Amino acid sequence: MKHKKVIIVGGGLAGLYAAYLLEQQGVPYLLLEAKSALGGRILGAGNKQNPGHYFDLGPTWVFPHQKKIQRLIKQLGISLFEHFASGDVLYQTSEHQPPRQIKGVGDLHLFKILGGSQSLISALQNTLDQNNIQLNHVVTKIERQTNIWQLSVSHNGIEQTVTADELMLAMPPRIIAQLLCDKQWISGLLLNDLQKSQTWMAGQAKFVVAYATPFWRKRGLSGQTFSQVGPMVEIHDAATDPNLNYGLFGFIGWLYSLVSPVYL
Repeated sequence: MKHKKVIIVGGGLAGLYAAYLLEQQGVPYLLLEAKSALGGRILGAGNKQNPGHYFDLGPTWVFPHQKKIQRLIKQLGISLFEHFASGDVLYQTSEHQPPRQIKGVGDLHLFKILGGSQSLISALQNTLDQNNIQLNHVVTKIERQTNIWQLSVSHNGIEQTVTADELMLAMPPRIIAQLLCDKQWISGLLLNDLQKSQTWMAGQAKFVVAYATPFWRKRGLSGQTFSQVGPMVEIHDAATDPNLNYGLFGFIGWLYSLVSPVYL
């Protein structure tokens, strides 16, 4: 049985950042991730023509008011660049008529991480002691003993038990409520809140297409499109570098994603 001061369940941005802070303070920890890779909902699709650059399949933008994430990006030595938003917007209201072209995208001041949001995950991972990270480790049960947390963990079909003084669940609330909650250690009020909490973008499918050249920019378009017809209800410029790695990304609306989700 392994014992750690802190166990973090979930290797997405929240779990990795928690590990980053604990490591800076010299606090022993163990990070358990069920998947074979870190990052959680921050997913990136690689581009063979531009190694090291990824298209964002999860979060894309850093907003000007998000100062904390901007500070972290700076600490990790990662660069930001301004999202391309020059040109006109297309707006589709009918499948029988061409979309309207609206002059100018408006005041859209957003940032992206150079190389894609995947760069943030990679940079955080590189600061950590890899011996404290265990991939493909699925937590199947959590129990609260007198003074410690006891977790049942499955790895390659082998069950093991790990314990910790402190426990952090860095996972979507609905997953915690469905799989890991035990009425013996969680209040009914908290369980109810977890069950009602939505997972960011859970009802959407994101679609990305890579292009050798940004043809929309040459036509005076921003890449931003809105549609009341669907299935693509919203489209934006997907470049993760000001001068290369061009593409378009968009979202398949809720009703369409229930019927026929499409991923690339």
